[in-house]
Amino acid sequence: AQFNLSGLLSKTAQTGQDIIAVAQWMLRAGEQGFKEAYVFLGVMWEAGVGLPINLEQSFYWHKLGAKVNEDPICCFTVASSYAIGK
Repeated sequence: AQFNLSGLLSKTAQTGQDIIAVAQWMLRAGEQGFKEAYVFLGVMWEAGVGLPINLEQSFYWHKLGAKVNEDPICCFTVASSYAIGK
């Protein structure tokens, strides 16, 4: 439900506060094991969308998405990070 709510909010977000709400609901979904949220959280932490930029958190969520969900974006991001030594 949190993931669906964050998706709905993201379509109507018009202010910074709206984006923060999207990030909070997405984070709740990810923390509860909703694997489709992992790639979004990785990108949101990396780009600072609704959350402060934090590359460690970004890598954590991308790595989790690669391991649990075999998400291609997550797999690419993790492989790229290892390749360039981050």
